[in-house]
Amino acid sequence: MPAAPDHAGPGWGRAVRRLVDQGIISARAALDGATVVDLVTRSNQLALLSVDGRPVVAVKRHRSGVTEHDTMATERDAYLAVGRHADRPIAPKLLDHGDGTLTIDAAAGRPLNEVLGVGTDPGEESAILRALGRTLADLHRLPRDGFSAREPWLLGVPDGRAPANLHGDPGLVAFLGDIADNDTLGPSIRRLRGIWRPLVPLHGDVKFDNVLVARQTGGPHVTLIDWELAGLGPPAWDLAGVLDGLLLPGLVAGGVTGAISRLRFGEAALDEYRNSTAGSGAVGRPVDGADLAVAAVARLAQSAIQLAAMAGEHVDHRRIAADLVAASAELAKGIVEAPWINSKPGRRSRSPWTTSIVTAPSLPIPVS
Repeated sequence: MPAAPDHAGPGWGRAVRRLVDQGIISARAALDGATVVDLVTRSNQLALLSVDGRPVVAVKRHRSGVTEHDTMATERDAYLAVGRHADRPIAPKLLDHGDGTLTIDAAAGRPLNEVLGVGTDPGEESAILRALGRTLADLHRLPRDGFSAREPWLLGVPDGRAPANLHGDPGLVAFLGDIADNDTLGPSIRRLRGIWRPLVPLHGDVKFDNVLVARQTGGPHVTLIDWELAGLGPPAWDLAGVLDGLLLPGLVAGGVTGAISRLRFGEAALDEYRNSTAGSGAVGRPVDGADLAVAAVARLAQSAIQLAAMAGEHVDHRRIAADLVAASAELAKGIVEAPWINSKPGRRSRSPWTTSIVTAPSLPIPVS
């Protein structure tokens, strides 16, 4: 039978037998030790099955997370919908589901948070982020069937409606209160709730460790994994994940100045997204710059909560979360003043993303 770590548990053996029954791996490979199960540390239990050293499939077991809906059914339905409708692979192929697991192709590539970093060539970084913009455009153009209208759990935080499993830690409860009372984050979450509409299929959690980058002859290709928060919503929410993915590591490495300097790479993703969605129905309408800024700042709040909730896994997580909250007003100011998001009154905009955010009375973000 396949070699597996002691903590893998008997369920992985059952999953391997299902793969043999489906013809995904051979019985010989399962029996002669050529199949190895490696557990990957993620929010859920994920096992990567390799045969003769080559990754073949990933098997995922869901466990309760920060949401109260059926995350396994959500992820299964999203993979099936993307597989039916996408013209090119933007997610791994779902091979099997049942017995409490999802089995998907072992998608090629490395997580984007491992690819980008200090020393990354700026041209390569822009090319990767353009590929991410194309992938999000492909997703948002898909038919809505297979995706449910579901608001992010974040929208309940200002009213004390966060998922119950976030309330077990008194320190985390206090932190949720700090988020709700913060002059930048709390109003931004409320504003996002006010503009939330079930417009297009969303991935729902565009963290950079959910983005796989494969280098190909024609340029980088981006695949999205972990679809358990997928649903219908405004395009700005997925796009906000791109900005959050740039800001957070910049903040850790270089404070507010480092974060704002990283933000400029977001223009490549958003510009490619705009070009790829022009004229395609609801997505073809320019994404309002004020909505994008609000979604980006609200996304920072979600990242802070997720980091604080993972504090037991890494000693620095809660400190980084606190730093993120403390810097939120300055980061919001950097977002709304980015020239490719905001246009000054009376001056022609360089892209349809822009709007007069700083003067928009409905934007509850202090910018001075």
